[in-house]
Amino acid sequence: MKRNRRAALALFGATAMLLTGCTGEVDNQDSTPFRGFERVGEVGEYGVWYDRGSETGLSNAIIADGTHRLVSCLGEPVLICYDSNREGGQLILVIAAEETESVTVDFAGEDVELELMDEPENEDDTPPVFAGQAPPFDGEDFRWNFYGYDADGEELWTR
Repeated sequence: MKRNRRAALALFGATAMLLTGCTGEVDNQDSTPFRGFERVGEVGEYGVWYDRGSETGLSNAIIADGTHRLVSCLGEPVLICYDSNREGGQLILVIAAEETESVTVDFAGEDVELELMDEPENEDDTPPVFAGQAPPFDGEDFRWNFYGYDADGEELWTR
């Protein structure tokens, strides 16, 4: 009985050494803070990340402060997502229709041009992703409208 117990402990110890790295290090192929996502740009000090679901085909874009998601957008174009910080200047993320070349937001009477993010290298036929930050707003009667334009400056969509 004691012999079986010792053999089991020895086997457990050898297995534990193998699992803890005595045979070498495991190379993590995904060095991004969001598994499967690719960094496609910045909004000020924040990173913008993109991925397309392999099973659903849905676009997924994130504005993040390091590994903390500030805005997350998942769906099909045209999709508009934002944080709720009007006083600090809302972060805005738009997954736009395929032909969209520019996006302007009428933010409480002030035009805000969103920046087109880079196309992901690991994805084909992705919708354009736009991101930006609106100016701080602490007034009343808040309103906004989104306008997507093609390469000729023609309006494609309004939200």
